[in-house]
Amino acid sequence: MADGDRVVVEVVCPVRDAEIVADRLLVLGASAVAERPGSSVDEMVMTADLPSSVLHADVWPGVDVRVVDPGTE
Repeated sequence: MADGDRVVVEVVCPVRDAEIVADRLLVLGASAVAERPGSSVDEMVMTADLPSSVLHADVWPGVDVRVVDPGTE
């Protein structure tokens, strides 16, 4: 992916952390964040578009981040 490429990601997090995760996604450059319930009542799935450059392991330690659309631009 070239610099400036964007990807759509899903971040699975505990419901109690949803606001923090959404804020972090916006700080990292998401234009919007969508939320939906996860596979359990204690889980939330956040979907956002991000610059591909922020998908480093050190940015998301211990968090389940999946790329669901590798090229949105």
